[in-house]
Amino acid sequence: MAFYDLECKKCHHRYDVMSTMADMELNIKKAVCEKCGSKKKIRLFNVPTFNFTNPEGTKKYNSSHDLRYHHALEKPGGARDQREFAKQFSHMGESPYNEIDDIDSGQHFGEVQ
Repeated sequence: MAFYDLECKKCHHRYDVMSTMADMELNIKKAVCEKCGSKKKIRLFNVPTFNFTNPEGTKKYNSSHDLRYHHALEKPGGARDQREFAKQFSHMGESPYNEIDDIDSGQHFGEVQ
């Protein structure tokens, strides 16, 4: 449901109509000015609004994030168990990254490939 802003052509009173997008045209057509009762109106341009329930950086966001993260961490079959299972059956081994030894020393130091 959305609110659609209207202005009466007769008395210039502003009012709104709540409607679904599917029935918007019909509900705006049926709308009557609350002040003078006129059916003549224009639809005003309005900007959609958004409400985020857990904005980042607030206590509520941090609490809900911690709750989601720690919810099944230690439980049997939880995140920690799933990580261990993935490590056992991974062809990558402990770490999916190759060891780098040529940054500042090592076997291949200074080689350009």
